[in-house]
Amino acid sequence: MTLSLLKDHKLTLLETLRKNKMEIPPELVNRRARNAFTSIFGFQKTRILVSYGPKKNRCLLLTSTMHHDNKIDATTGKEMKPEMITLYNATKGGVDLIDQMCATYDAARTRR
Repeated sequence: MTLSLLKDHKLTLLETLRKNKMEIPPELVNRRARNAFTSIFGFQKTRILVSYGPKKNRCLLLTSTMHHDNKIDATTGKEMKPEMITLYNATKGGVDLIDQMCATYDAARTRR
């Protein structure tokens, strides 16, 4: 489905992933041997997966169909965040805003 959205409609995605998915390689989820501010990238034809360690023994997983390289954002300084993470942090409020607006103007029918 993701491939058809990208190919047919030119829609991209940038999302976080939970660590308990069995499709994710264990090397990306292993938190024991991770130092702070490290990134591990995984590439496929149309998408990229990054595992970023914001703290020691922690990891954050993101996947994207709009990024195709392992660029690190220079403005993050010693944290060395990938560009995927800085873009996600800058744009993540959209879904929350839409949910809030939909709750305010609910047009669902109610039973009496």
